[in-house]
Amino acid sequence: MPHVSPVATVFGPSKTTPSLPHCTRRTASASSSRNKDSLISYVKKETLLAKLGSILVSLGKYLHFLFSFQWLCGAKTAQEKNAQSANFREEQRSLQRHKETIMQMVHDLRTLAHIIQGSAEALQDPLSAQDQQQYVRTISDASSTLSGIIDDSLLIARYEHNKVVLKNENFSLPDIFQQIQENFAPACKDKDIQLIFSPLPDEMPDILYADKTKLLRILLNLVSNAIKYNKIGGSVTLTVSIEDEARERLKRQEPIEAFQIRISIKDTGTGLTKDDIDKLFRPYSRSPNTSHVEGTGLGLVTSRLLATVMQGGIAVRSQHGKGSTFTISFQAQLAQKAHHITTLRGQLIDRSQVRILMAEDNKANQKILLRLLNKLGFNKVTIANDGGEALQMLQEHTYDIVLMDKQMPVHQGDAVTRIYRQEEKRRGEKRVPILLLSAEHDEAVIRQCTEAGIDAFLSKPYKQAGLEKILLKHLTIAS
Repeated sequence: MPHVSPVATVFGPSKTTPSLPHCTRRTASASSSRNKDSLISYVKKETLLAKLGSILVSLGKYLHFLFSFQWLCGAKTAQEKNAQSANFREEQRSLQRHKETIMQMVHDLRTLAHIIQGSAEALQDPLSAQDQQQYVRTISDASSTLSGIIDDSLLIARYEHNKVVLKNENFSLPDIFQQIQENFAPACKDKDIQLIFSPLPDEMPDILYADKTKLLRILLNLVSNAIKYNKIGGSVTLTVSIEDEARERLKRQEPIEAFQIRISIKDTGTGLTKDDIDKLFRPYSRSPNTSHVEGTGLGLVTSRLLATVMQGGIAVRSQHGKGSTFTISFQAQLAQKAHHITTLRGQLIDRSQVRILMAEDNKANQKILLRLLNKLGFNKVTIANDGGEALQMLQEHTYDIVLMDKQMPVHQGDAVTRIYRQEEKRRGEKRVPILLLSAEHDEAVIRQCTEAGIDAFLSKPYKQAGLEKILLKHLTIAS
């Protein structure tokens, strides 16, 4: 008797396949029809978002207790060291700022928990389609803000423990600017703001070697602020320059190991006072003139930390009432080895024929990922419920790409990958791309997974666009 995947039934009809020995093979297809009340019934059955809200409330309480305890211990330690020391007052001010930062973080977590939980509860009542969409957008926006707070907080903690490392790669500035333009097109349209990219210097190399991911994150933060704090009908202008000595050497085509690049983001917004600028890079510091604009208050802090890691910094020039200019500097090198930019042409790949193995033990994550894959046109999805099933399926069947969770029963994702890579090499088979979809952020864990044979990482929570990009990239390379 064929086995029908209960996961696929939530989002659409499923195909049937013979059951495999000692494991379950589940293949899902794209949905052909949907119930009008699927959103409400899904929330009622799972109450996943409501549970998330409760978890966030508990998380806020725990952080409040944990960091308040740490602050008290820190204060006591400072007193015991030497109450008369010249540094005592500064230590106390630092501890107080630390406490205020944590208190603000807890406040934001609890606020987001309230928004998510309240919206989830509202979705359990009969609502119009328009109201349903509004609550879903509210949950999505709150989730994105929550992810930003978590990511920024983790980055600050890693920086304080010297655990932020560079991951340099070849890239072009025009590609980054195109991503920025596409990302902020809706926001610019809403406020009638012109996003202007000045021509690059003639000496600028076509391809640079630096940490593209960190640079893009900094620029997204700065451009986002320039749009948020701008006036209706204003403008944001990005200008690139190279340090003088390096520009002359590049112009003469002389050898050069590394050089500083500056990117200025100039806006026509409200500008900043001197007092505002002095407080600008403190966590959760906000100007009274901009308190009506939503934001976490951590973006500039993390941007400066990332710029420092890239052996640069961020400078600010502003005139109150006339706008501001934020300039990021970072160190780059010329392209390493031969550079090839893969053009991702999704239409060249028949997505309906791509065989995907999803190794994920969490049922809710299975449903969410399966739905995203189906929406992207990937219908041949096999689900492994733990590391043991994943390994057996890889040994007995052929797949075009694998989406692997890190923490699973029986075998961890990196252990499955290590074993399979050894067998793959022994049999002389073509390398199958294995992508890790995980909430892991620790550099040591990522390095361990890379050594095991993981090809790429996509951090949870991820969006459909990010999933599509990484799938197409590795399917293109594999083909």
